[in-house]
Amino acid sequence: YDWTGASSTAWNVAGNWKVGVSTAPTYPGQSVATDIVRIGTNVNFTTRQPTLSTGNITVASITFGINNNNDITLTVNGVTLTVTGDIIQNHGAGSTSNSTTYQTTLAGTGTIYCTGNFQIGNTTGPTTKAVNTTLVSSQIAQLTINGDMAFNAVGNNTSTATNYPTLNLDKGKITLNGQFTS
Repeated sequence: YDWTGASSTAWNVAGNWKVGVSTAPTYPGQSVATDIVRIGTNVNFTTRQPTLSTGNITVASITFGINNNNDITLTVNGVTLTVTGDIIQNHGAGSTSNSTTYQTTLAGTGTIYCTGNFQIGNTTGPTTKAVNTTLVSSQIAQLTINGDMAFNAVGNNTSTATNYPTLNLDKGKITLNGQFTS
């Protein structure tokens, strides 16, 4: 499932999601807990950030991209979003921008419960001279990670560029039951 925000900000509206090139028949987590969610990876959006505020949802994984250099905010209000696998915030792979910050904000009064790992950054470095930051801002009431919190800083093969992973606890609480890794 790829977030489009085509009709509103509501997670629970199938018209806000795509599966392949078609509008999704359901929304992720509506009927099965094995749905894979991508936000800002294959489909870019500039408005209508995803908000989950009706009903607890369980999905298999969530991957955040760089959304064509636009910030991403996932808001969870008064409910729980359970991710049975990993949550991943990818670096700006192939970025040609210099000194860019790619930011994902987890916000709201609810809970995000990740039974797997939470990874900031992947193994793909920037292709040009750049010092980029991949930032996750946690502003959600409760973020629980049962696995590890992994920070992947990576440079290119000429050592002229680096992507730095960053986590900010801006408000709320983070519970880490695993360990920090890099």
